[in-house]
Amino acid sequence: RLKLVATQNEIQSKLQTLETELIAKLGELEGDVLPGPDLVNATENIRITASELEAEAADAATQEKQLNEGREKYKPVAARAAQVFDVIDSLRTLDNTYVFSVNSLITVFRQAVAGARKHSDIEKRVDNLAKAVTYGLFAHVARALHESDRPLFAALLCFRLLVNNGNVKSSELRFFIQEIKSGRQTPPLPVTLEKDFFIRKALDDAGKDMEASPIEWLSPQVWARVQKLTMLSRFENLGDNMVENASRWRDWYDLEAPETEKLPLEWKKLGPFHRLMVIRTLRPDRLWVSLTNFIARQMEDKKYVQGMALSFEKVVKETPPGTPILFFSNPAVNLPSALSRVGPKLNSTWEDSMFVSLAVGDREYESIEATLEDALVEGKWVLLENVHLASADWLSKLGRIIEDYLGDGHVPLNAASDDEESEFPNRGKANLRARLFLSAAPSSSLSPYLLRRAMKVSTGIDREAFPGTVAQVLDALDHEQLEAMAVACPNNVDFRAAIFGLSFLHSAMLERDRYGQSCLNERYSLGHSDLHSGALIIKSFMENKDEVQWEGIRSYITDVVYGGHVVDVHDKGLVAAMAQLYLRDDCGSGVEYFPEFTTPNGSVTIDQQARYVRDKMPATVTAKELGVPEALENQRAFADTESIVQQMSLLLPAERSQARGELTIEEKCKLAVDDISEALPAELDIASLFERLSEHRDPLALHMLTECSIMNGVLKSIRDTLADVDALLQGDLSWASSGIASTAQALAEDRVPERWLAESGGSLRGLSAWLGELCAKWEQLKTWRDTTALPQVVWLGGLFRPKAFLDALKRKYAREGEEGIENFTLLSEVTRVDAEVPTGLPALKNGIYLRGFFLNGAGWSTKKGVLEEDPHGLKQGVELPIIQVTVASEAEVPKEIPNVFSCPVYKSNARGDGFVFSASLKTMTAIDSPEAVKWTLASVALVLDPTIQA
Repeated sequence: RLKLVATQNEIQSKLQTLETELIAKLGELEGDVLPGPDLVNATENIRITASELEAEAADAATQEKQLNEGREKYKPVAARAAQVFDVIDSLRTLDNTYVFSVNSLITVFRQAVAGARKHSDIEKRVDNLAKAVTYGLFAHVARALHESDRPLFAALLCFRLLVNNGNVKSSELRFFIQEIKSGRQTPPLPVTLEKDFFIRKALDDAGKDMEASPIEWLSPQVWARVQKLTMLSRFENLGDNMVENASRWRDWYDLEAPETEKLPLEWKKLGPFHRLMVIRTLRPDRLWVSLTNFIARQMEDKKYVQGMALSFEKVVKETPPGTPILFFSNPAVNLPSALSRVGPKLNSTWEDSMFVSLAVGDREYESIEATLEDALVEGKWVLLENVHLASADWLSKLGRIIEDYLGDGHVPLNAASDDEESEFPNRGKANLRARLFLSAAPSSSLSPYLLRRAMKVSTGIDREAFPGTVAQVLDALDHEQLEAMAVACPNNVDFRAAIFGLSFLHSAMLERDRYGQSCLNERYSLGHSDLHSGALIIKSFMENKDEVQWEGIRSYITDVVYGGHVVDVHDKGLVAAMAQLYLRDDCGSGVEYFPEFTTPNGSVTIDQQARYVRDKMPATVTAKELGVPEALENQRAFADTESIVQQMSLLLPAERSQARGELTIEEKCKLAVDDISEALPAELDIASLFERLSEHRDPLALHMLTECSIMNGVLKSIRDTLADVDALLQGDLSWASSGIASTAQALAEDRVPERWLAESGGSLRGLSAWLGELCAKWEQLKTWRDTTALPQVVWLGGLFRPKAFLDALKRKYAREGEEGIENFTLLSEVTRVDAEVPTGLPALKNGIYLRGFFLNGAGWSTKKGVLEEDPHGLKQGVELPIIQVTVASEAEVPKEIPNVFSCPVYKSNARGDGFVFSASLKTMTAIDSPEAVKWTLASVALVLDPTIQA
């Protein structure tokens, strides 16, 4: 088009010149006004030229019309790019590092257009261009996102395009995101309250109590979501239809994968998005799978929901030389090693001296600047590590160095400045082979210039592809160094096998870490240095020709390599169990780690092991093959999906229409304040207790006094906060300036304010369930205060400090025996008495009965009274019968307790530092047998509050 405009301008200029010439010649006539032959010839030539130019102008006009018509056909491509740009721009709300320059996006756009598939049919050509541009921009941006945000980006992009194309109504999308809330999986309270207690839920906008479900097998929470969905005209008959055809709906509801089957009756005709709404309403545990399938179908490409394997070679190839590459560091990736291996592949004259790695931090900045400038001029690759540790002033100076030597990214790298007094005197001095790499942890201290100027790449390992995890860990190893060790090692076959086993163990730890505290009690930063240390330990055990001491290798790997990171005693036991599985004397002879995958032969080189994993390991491998229960996989999928939906809510456009009957935030907050104030119990009178217990204050009595004091402190804090919120609602305090505004927002959204959580010991419950639990705890303490005698069965989860309570139990009997508490321990046994009906329990002389234990990671056979496998998670969170806990001296503790698993007990599913004690659970196999390790690998535990937060 630019050429056409230039041609049209040139024609107009020539016509203007001819007109000027003709007027000039006519003005030269003198005397006889009849033109002479010269003038006649000149006029004729001008007329002919003008006719030719007019013909050219008409042709140009025709071309312009055709061009405009063609451009009109390609406008959908530009519109698609604009829509994608808009989604990309909204990502900065999630993280301040998600900043992308328009120029870099335009470059990606042009590359996508150039690489799109050609087609003679214009409609198909446009479709190919739109798809190429969409995925090109998606891949460019997704590469820079944290692994947990990539699915969110895919969902945002998919729904934005569907809304813009008219395939999904924006009102229905907002309803799907903001109104159909899956909430938390909260168990019923284990204590019956003397009076009804309810808090009006935000889910019920009309302010009514949650209705009982008219369908026997459907919980009230799910039925409430069904009622919510019926507010949409498309689903107004759904509730009645489910009641009338309950058996048909149950057949679908009970399916393991209902998203793969048609909905019952006429609902089978629903479109894809409306089906998604039904699944979110009835089976939110399957929403993750349904959502990824939905995105793949709507975007017509599975790549949007598949893992993105990081290829350093591809990243360097696709990035222009003048553009720095900023890697968001991952401790599992050895960045210097990875980049130094890419150099020889892209440069035939590569030498080791051409790669320079500089650690930013404590080093002298002047030295770094000098080395950097010399390296850029000499055409070297420079890696500046940990730039987030640098000062803001030096990061600003680094930006000027980049601008000086590498330019702004829009002119050739070797284009020198023509201005002798330019502020960039070194422009054009950088060698065309020079490359600048930066590594940093995502941090708010990174300068906006670097974030916009650099190509950003996340080195996080994709969380949905365990084979990729193993392969990337193997890729991060120094292959040449390890292979040299193997060649020099007398037991080279065992050495290579042990390196593979160590890499697999390391990958399994990284994979489990993604499941949070359901698989590991703490989060650990495991890096490449751990692998290197492990390799040196393995080498030291294999330097002689004697038989390999595998037990020693496992011990050192567990206690030395990971011992510095893994501090939790139960996590240490898990690492030891995994080392027993993956570091075995036969792991170099094709041993089966799990079905359909055997280890490579010990003769396979270190360099070939990653390729072996990619070729041989099934792509469908998940943490289930590592011993993680499927229930945890489902729980994580549930939590991940809810997180995505909640974040999408934050990124929706600000305009919002109020749904039918919906209350404002102020109205919801006022309802919560009134209901809580009305139902909150009075503080416990404990002043008189001191007099009643003055003569007999045993450790248990003192602890219960402490529990009462904590309860009173929490109740006072709640009342003080409610008074402040009420003042805020009355206008006595400002929403903008008052710190209480966040508390009011939490009350309106059925969340527990942070202050209350801090004072009560934390919880995963929503506000309504948390307050109900608080009142139940108050009832238990009130019973003790009135009688000064503990209940026959104590609800352990009803205490603020359950571990301190058990310590007090030990102190009581230690005092009676006049011995130190360290000489006593707790013995436990699961009884056959139902926790809901505690009858027939004999009195205990030196112990107590406890209730409120919920099992995770396994099932419980009430018939046999033993642990049992629960592969599909159907028995997760089931309450165990009453547990008998007795205090015994060390002499009374049996030396060996066969067929018993020492199960950790935690306050909640958050685990972490919430450990209470270890309970003994019987099993069908000896605990030291190879089969018994499955309970450790499954992270079997008891929790006092099994709430799972969405």
